[in-house]
Amino acid sequence: MLVFDATNRLSFESLARWLAEIHSELQMRKESSSKPPVILVCANKTDLKQSDKTNDDNTVDEYEAKLWADVHGFSFCEASAQNGTGVGDMFHTFFSQIVKQQNELDRAGSLPR
Repeated sequence: MLVFDATNRLSFESLARWLAEIHSELQMRKESSSKPPVILVCANKTDLKQSDKTNDDNTVDEYEAKLWADVHGFSFCEASAQNGTGVGDMFHTFFSQIVKQQNELDRAGSLPR
């Protein structure tokens, strides 16, 4: 799960570096050939985007974040750890994708028995 602070553009701009680290780690472990990782991009602190305390120049627009996730083939969600909004949906989406990938691998016979 790639989570960034929706009120901090620098954290959003770090997504590419974090993604590269994931792929690098998988290559070092020789796991990248078995199955691609399930990755979900999540904007956190969405409750603060609506408050007057945030600097609009530093916030990340939902459309921009969705586009980044879409370009990389990932699902996107928004959540607030502070008030819990979207957290259940985030985990549901993430785990559903894991189960879907596992079912596809089972049907393809790609799992070691």
